[in-house]
Amino acid sequence: MKNPDSVADVALQVSAARRKMLKVAAVGAGLSLLPGANALAGAVAVSKPPVSLLPSVQVGFRALGSSTIVDAAGFRGSSGTYELSVIGVGTKSPFALAAQYSSIASHRFWQAWREQGMLQTSAPITIRWMASGGNALPINITLAEGTLTAAITARPGIYVLSITPANQAVPAWSSLAFGLHRGGSALTLVPKGSSTEVATTYALFEVDRV
Repeated sequence: MKNPDSVADVALQVSAARRKMLKVAAVGAGLSLLPGANALAGAVAVSKPPVSLLPSVQVGFRALGSSTIVDAAGFRGSSGTYELSVIGVGTKSPFALAAQYSSIASHRFWQAWREQGMLQTSAPITIRWMASGGNALPINITLAEGTLTAAITARPGIYVLSITPANQAVPAWSSLAFGLHRGGSALTLVPKGSSTEVATTYALFEVDRV
């Protein structure tokens, strides 16, 4: 049986050239550039629920060449220009991801929406940000329940953005690993020792310094 982590690393290398062809400098791009934007806006426009009912967001990190996912909280970044590539997403419901470059500049770069009853998703994309002083990149996650915010550190590696429903326990990072999506074009988040994708919503990002 192949080790999911080693298979995942091979998949990253094989798909690197393809991702390079898809890289887009996305600063200044808007929601109108994404298909299904109106459908998503209707799907996630809801009143604010009590905080206790909101899902929670966690950010995990796996260093390149490592096989272990760890908590990214408290990581410090380094100054420079970085690229963030979407390399895997798991969801059964509409949601959106937006990079908050500044207090007045935001870019919705990925989303899932329903169209004629079927869940549609954006194509893989790469965005870029300048980390002055090593500042992290805030990511706003728009869900049906409300909006959450997570931070992606200015540090090369693979990041896991995991959304846990309010009524579920947060899984330990040590219990999770990366698998290979059917077809070999993207990574998935799976319980360690299993090939079955987790049921919760998540996004996987690869961050590179350029």
